[in-house]
Amino acid sequence: MEPDVIMKTAIVFYGGKYLPKYLYKYRYWNDFTHGLLETGDFFLPSRKKFNDPFDCDFHIPYEDGSELERTAYVVRAMSQDFGITRPDDLAIEATVSLNNMPDTRDERREHARASFFQSMDRYGIYCLSSVCTDILMWSHYADYHKGICIGFDTVKLLESVESQLDTKFFMDYIRYSHQAPRINPYDFAREESQYLQEISLLFLTKYKTWEYESEFRICCDGFADVSITIDTACIAEIIFGINTPDETINKVRSICKGRDIAFYKAEKLEWQYGVKIQPL
Repeated sequence: MEPDVIMKTAIVFYGGKYLPKYLYKYRYWNDFTHGLLETGDFFLPSRKKFNDPFDCDFHIPYEDGSELERTAYVVRAMSQDFGITRPDDLAIEATVSLNNMPDTRDERREHARASFFQSMDRYGIYCLSSVCTDILMWSHYADYHKGICIGFDTVKLLESVESQLDTKFFMDYIRYSHQAPRINPYDFAREESQYLQEISLLFLTKYKTWEYESEFRICCDGFADVSITIDTACIAEIIFGINTPDETINKVRSICKGRDIAFYKAEKLEWQYGVKIQPL
C-alpha cells in the first residue's frame, strides 16, 4: 500500500469523535513556518483573515420574539459576551440595551448579526486538512508546490492545544453546503447547548465548492489572532512539494534533526493528474 493511502485511512478516537490519525497543514516556507517547526509557534487567526468573504457568514430569517424572549436574549448576550454576571448589573445593562434596540425588524436583524460577529471575532481558528495529496491545496497554500505540508499527530495536537487553553474550545470537520447557516438569535436565550451548537455551526460551514479541502478546524474562544505554543512532538510528518527547493529541504531537515519525524516527497502520478507521497 502506498504511503499516502496509509495516511488517509488511519483513524483514531478522540473527544467523542472518530478522527484521522494525521491532520495536515499546507504551508509556504517562511519565518512563520520556521517558527512552527522550531518552537511550536501556533498562530490562531480570526475569521477576518480568511480568504473567503462568505466563510463564517450566516442568515437570520428574522421572526420578532416576544418581549420576554428579547429580554432573555439581551441578558444572555450581556453575560456571555461581556462577562456581566451580577443580577443588579445585568438588569441595568439589559434595560439600557433594550431601550437602544432598533425600531424596525430589518434593523433588529442587522443588530443581531453585528452582535454575533462580535462574539465570533473572539475566536482563533486553526484550519487543517485530512488529506495531503490535493493538487489545488499544494498550489494555493504551499507556494505552488514549492512549500511543505506538515502532518500533525491528531491526538497529540489536540491534547497540546487544549493544555494551553482556559476557555471554550471545539473542533470538527467542516460541513459543506449550498446554503449559509440559518440561525434564530432567540434560541440562544433558551439553552446553553443551543448557543454552543449554533456558534460552532457558523465556524464549521462552508460553501460546497470548497469540499475538496476536506477541512478540519480547531476553534478557540478568546484567542483570536494570538499565538500559543504547542509541543513540537505533535509534528509527525513533513512532506516536501514537487517543486520544493533543495535549500528548503535541507533547512527543514536541519531544524528537525534528532526528532521523531518522517520525511516524504510529493511526486506526480504517471498518466493521470494526481500526487503520490514517497518516503525520503
